[in-house]
Formats: sequence, structure tokens, C-alpha cells
Amino acid sequence: MGEEALLYAPLSYHDVYLYPEDASLVLGAHWWNDQVIAFAFEWLKFQVPCPSPILAIPAAACFLLLHSDAQTVREQLEQMQVHAASGLLLAVNDSPSLESAGGGTHWSLLAVALDQGSAWHVDSLGGANRRVAQALTRKLAAGLDRHLALRPAPAAPQQTNGYDCGACTVSAAQALWRCPVADWRPPLRCLQRAAGAQAMRREVAAWVRLAAGGTLEKE
Repeated sequence: MGEEALLYAPLSYHDVYLYPEDASLVLGAHWWNDQVIAFAFEWLKFQVPCPSPILAIPAAACFLLLHSDAQTVREQLEQMQVHAASGLLLAVNDSPSLESAGGGTHWSLLAVALDQGSAWHVDSLGGANRRVAQALTRKLAAGLDRHLALRPAPAAPQQTNGYDCGACTVSAAQALWRCPVADWRPPLRCLQRAAGAQAMRREVAAWVRLAAGGTLEKE
């Protein structure tokens, strides 16, 4: 017999709609889609304590920022009230154009410490998303009218397969979310507390169950 489904009906959680087919990707050897990443970011926002004003920006919004002109980026950031934040966490996807929104093959995380003028690229596949992270950093710098120095994260958790990038991205996001932005400095020790990919999958599965009105299951 197969594993019991996480969801049997669509789940509306704040600004995210999660379908059973999305939730079926959370556990097992599956690549996470935009909706799973968006749900995880939304859960962080509403359920996980955060010591600094951090804005978690999901994939769809990042994709629009990446493919918009400077004025549009500036307007989008204002709508997000980015100037009230000291840190940004952005889900980066390598989907190449607006025509392929929702596609892509790899996730990574861009962590921006606004007061420091620094941007950390946390990539679980040895910098595979480096060019996308560079382009997004340039867009953010133009929209914020400030210099941002992009650096590879020195302690980025690395995946050992072709599908755990989403879990690694959310794990890194959660570790940084729980860490004061003032500590987003070399050697970025916050990432040492990031959960492994399989542990992160189990944790996100628990979030889905709770959001759907269930209870935590003992492992």
C-alpha cells in the first residue's frame, strides 16, 4: 500500500492555494514546485518566530522581479513594503523567461541583508543558479537604489540527488529566518543549523497537516 495522502482537497493557506497534487510532492523523491515553496514561505511568515523584520518573497514574485524593468521592480518592492524589512529571503528559480513561468529545474535562495548591503546566494548544487542570482541581485539593487554585494554562502547545504533543491532552499530559509539579520555575516554560521533535506520534507509535511486542520504525526 502507498503512503497516505497529505491532502485530499485543496488547501487555502493565507495567500497560497495548495492542491493535493502539490502536497504529494512534499515527501519522497520529488522535485518541489512553486506552490510547495510558496506554502513553506507562507508558513514561515505566519508560524515561525523571527527575531528581525524579514520579508520572505516566494518564487512567483521573484520571477516577476527578475523579468521586470527597474521602475516596475521599484513599484513591486514598494507594494511589498520592503523598506520596513532589514532582510529579504527570495526563492530563486532558473526558469529562463516569462513564457516558461512555473518551469525551471533548480531552486536556490538569495538572502539580502539590507543594512549591510550584502546578498548571499545559498545554492545546494555548487552555484548552479549563480547567473540567475546575479541577475536578481542587480534588479534588487536598481529597485532599492543601493549597492548589493553578492557572495556565495560559505556553508550552503549540498544536495546529493537531482530533486532535493527545494527542500534545501526551504531549510536554509528557515535557518536564516530564525537568525537575526545582523548575524548574516561571514561565515554565515546560521546555516549550520539548517535541517537536512529529508528532515525538512518531514517538517513541511507536518506543516501541511496542521494547516489542513490535522495534528502532528509521530515519526
